Parts: sequence; C-alpha cells; structure tokens
Amino acid sequence: MTDSQIRREFADPSPMTRILLDAFEPEVMLIDADYHITFMNRKKRDRYPHVQPGNRCYEVFEIHGRRCPHCVAHRAMTSQAPQTNPNYSSLDPVGNLRHVNIHVTPVLDEEGETVGAIEVLYDVEETFQTNEQLTRLNREYESVIYALSHDLRSPLVSIEGFVRKLERGHVPP
Repeated sequence: MTDSQIRREFADPSPMTRILLDAFEPEVMLIDADYHITFMNRKKRDRYPHVQPGNRCYEVFEIHGRRCPHCVAHRAMTSQAPQTNPNYSSLDPVGNLRHVNIHVTPVLDEEGETVGAIEVLYDVEETFQTNEQLTRLNREYESVIYALSHDLRSPLVSIEGFVRKLERGHVPP
C-alpha cells in the first residue's frame, strides 16, 4: 500500500475492514495521530453508543480536556512500538469502574511516519473480581492459621514448662 492508501484506509476503513473488525470480540478503536476516533467496532459502539467518529478519545472516554497523562495510545504512537497496560481502569458510560487490558499498536505509513493507532480492549473484570476474592480468602486463611498456631502453642508452653520441672527433678517420683 502507498502512504496515501494507508492514510485513507486508516481515516475511513473499507467495508471489508469494518466487517472484519466488527467480528472481533474485544473492543477495537482506530485513533489518528491527533487522537480523533476514526472507527469503533461493533463491541465498542455497543458499549459507547454516544461516541461518534471524529471525537477525540480523551474528550469522550476520560474527560480530561487534553491527552490523558497515562495514555497508552500516546506511548505507542511516540515510541512507534506496541504498548500494553494489563491493569487499566476507566469509567464506563454510566460511571462504573471497569477493568480492562489495553493493547495499542501504532500504525505507520511507508515512510515510517505515525498515522495513528489501533487500540484493543479486553474486559478483565471477571479476572479482577476473582483476584480480589482470592486475596480476601488468602487473608482469611492466614487469620485462621494464625489462630490455630496460637491455640496450639498455648498448651505446648504449659507442657514444656512441666517437662522442664521434671528434668530438674522438682516433681517427686
């Protein structure tokens, strides 16, 4: 593809590209070098029906008014290398915190100039909740082990004291 074809396809994906991206289960979004959304796949459109192509991503998702300081897309586009954040948290359209794994791959033209980025979000809420539950259960387990250890130690201290008295001959035969 020529530079102009790459830029044109990225700015306005062909029907076949749209069909392919709509078939993906994770949320997919194309962002140009100025952070304008050029395309969102079906999964992303379903979650964010109010967001339209042309909006800047930070204006509609994070509401910073400027590029987010933690922006994974910015890191990918400036480094020209794929970037990942497996522990990304953001707000959904109704203000609930969501936990996602975000992968961003920069798109470069033939001359190596950054055209934009492809952002893929995997919902990891179930994994996050499972980890939270495991952490809570581990704390409970440690608490039980501590209590058992303490309860076993108390009689052993008494037995140890009695054995020492026996060894010293303080207890008559």
